[in-house]
Amino acid sequence: MTLSRKGPTWSTAVESLARRGAKTWDSRFLIHDISRRISVIRLLVKMEECDIQLAPENSLPIVALASRPGCGNTWTRHLLELATGIYTGSVYRNMMLFRNGFRGETEDLKNGRTVVVKTHKYDKTHINLFEKAVVLFRNPYSSILAEFNREKANETRNAPVESFLEEGWLVHVNTQVQCYEKFAINWLKSNVSILVVQYEDIQTHLLHEVDRMVTFLNVSSSHLRTDCILADTTGKFKRSKNDNLILNIDPFTSKMHKDIDDLIIKTNSLLRRKGFPLIHTNVTASLIL
Repeated sequence: MTLSRKGPTWSTAVESLARRGAKTWDSRFLIHDISRRISVIRLLVKMEECDIQLAPENSLPIVALASRPGCGNTWTRHLLELATGIYTGSVYRNMMLFRNGFRGETEDLKNGRTVVVKTHKYDKTHINLFEKAVVLFRNPYSSILAEFNREKANETRNAPVESFLEEGWLVHVNTQVQCYEKFAINWLKSNVSILVVQYEDIQTHLLHEVDRMVTFLNVSSSHLRTDCILADTTGKFKRSKNDNLILNIDPFTSKMHKDIDDLIIKTNSLLRRKGFPLIHTNVTASLIL
């Protein structure tokens, strides 16, 4: 039985359009009347063209979508599924994601049915399982905060402010800095064909970055499914601005700042030597995720 799901619903499309506003569109779409916006989006998005399915078995190369936690991996999966019409996979088999539409989540990574496979791992044996990799980076100040917030939020939207004053925060930062460095070194020095993508570049140049990834993946398609992407740019698992963590304190100690700044310098040096896009350094830590 072939698993598939429909593309974005009309309500999702309109909500996405309203969230992003007129800046997403060129002059043809500078429309202020919401009823006219609905008409435009309905003309643009033909729902049957936004279906997503698993590819035939062994028809695709095994491609990693590798990142550290907090770098937008799940959001990027959502965008690639809309852009290619093919499900993404994961080494984690997260049933919550499966139930929420990521139907490639439980596929074996070696069966060649998903366009990319999510992983946060960085040991060399694991890396060598893949033929190619899209490697996502994000400014570590932001990714470290995002992952801590995800871990601590539980039923609430955000981590309690007092949790940043506890020992667990110190341990988290130290661990994440070490893992981030090992991740960068092992993936960037591997023999796997790599495309580096910066999270902040997806935020500011979404279609361009998705097009870069789809071109690298060499997915057989007559066109980038731009209308499908614009109809639902965020998906279910990217935080909205209303859910962002806002702190009135700098949770990073002076030592943490030094360690993270050194990490950025080292990683950017390696990225620069490889000719890849650099980690964004104009991200403050005061701090809105």
